[in-house]
Amino acid sequence: MNSKRKIKVWRISVFILLFAFACGVYAYQDDVKSIIREIFESKWSIALVSIYSVVAVVTHRIFIEGSGTRAGFAYTHFGKYADSLLAIGTYVLASTTSIALLKGLFMQIIFSQTFFSGFDRLDLISILVVSSFLLYYCLLNTTKLLVEVVSQVDAAAVSKTDPTQ
Repeated sequence: MNSKRKIKVWRISVFILLFAFACGVYAYQDDVKSIIREIFESKWSIALVSIYSVVAVVTHRIFIEGSGTRAGFAYTHFGKYADSLLAIGTYVLASTTSIALLKGLFMQIIFSQTFFSGFDRLDLISILVVSSFLLYYCLLNTTKLLVEVVSQVDAAAVSKTDPTQ
């Protein structure tokens, strides 16, 4: 065993927070189910994800890709406007469809309401996995777009710190 291991306080803190969160969810599962149901039944969940996706793509197109070149199919053949609309449509439709599928799964599994008739348990689990991943993927990519906009370094600042000049 390596005697030079260093204890990572941050990782221990994350573990303790996740453990406490899981214990809280377990202790108050009925309340948590009600909160999740309210979120799914609210129009705000889909509206917020849609607005977030549109704002992320539009700000990225304005600030990052406004003067750059793109070699994508839609951009090459139909221009920046069509490429932007396609990106917005893809992120909005994929994320809102994922939310709708997750809502149906949650209501069917937790509250025994039938949303998916004729599906076995394995089918429902695969819909859950794919929908969760798709929502995660869309939110992650739109967040990356926003992070790129916020953390972009000006070209002048880069040239001043470049040791080759």
